[in-house]
Amino acid sequence: MNKTNAVNKEVLSEVSKVITVADAVKQLVKLKSKSEQLNALEKLYTDIVKSAMGDQEKLEIAGHIVSYFRYKDKRLDWAALKLAEPDVYSKYLRENERRRFSVK
Repeated sequence: MNKTNAVNKEVLSEVSKVITVADAVKQLVKLKSKSEQLNALEKLYTDIVKSAMGDQEKLEIAGHIVSYFRYKDKRLDWAALKLAEPDVYSKYLRENERRRFSVK
């Protein structure tokens, strides 16, 4: 464990002594709402800049460099593989177990 993790655990330990779980959930709900608002604003401003850039890949403005490059990547079409080669699909399919945290 590095020093930063040790400090974070110590701070978390102290904070959890004064903040109840109910308070933490209330704060999470507020933060989620603010986060959604910020994400919407970020998308709006991003769309404005993208629209202004058109086909340009690079824009220098207000002391910042904005880039908007095209690129290609390759991904496996899992649905097509499953349909065409179900045995191969099943042979290489991995199941992972995870936990999803959410507050509604």
